Amino acid sequence: MGNLNQWQTVFVSEYFRNGQNGAAAYAIAKPGVKPGAAKVGACNLLKRPEIQSAIQERMATYRETSAVAEAITRDQLTKDARRLMEKAEEAGNYQAALKSVDTQAKLYGFYETNDAKGYEGYLNLIKKLSVVKIDNVNLLLEK
Repeated sequence: MGNLNQWQTVFVSEYFRNGQNGAAAYAIAKPGVKPGAAKVGACNLLKRPEIQSAIQERMATYRETSAVAEAITRDQLTKDARRLMEKAEEAGNYQAALKSVDTQAKLYGFYETNDAKGYEGYLNLIKKLSVVKIDNVNLLLEK
């Protein structure tokens, strides 16, 4: 965002802060502008190459940050699921162990479809975590 002046920089920041609402961002960057003028101004501003470039840079940064955060979250969720499964298995409560795998599978999106692929993904997650004995899981799945 090096080629932008101060109010354009504010516009780009507010554009993301306001859910990519250009008119709202423009009204914040240029206080006192009437709503209709804010819409037109935002539309014109969003057509400018330097604004588009700044928005693309910001989106790339958000994507990178989101990917890192998602990886950390998934790693932590996997660790938590393993810990819960180990405790449940130690207590002989295979249903609770399976419930923790079930929750993990939902978080990873294995229930988005009802087809065999979703079920395979679910079983692969169970095998990956490999704390619950597969025989016990299969028995619980049949119930």
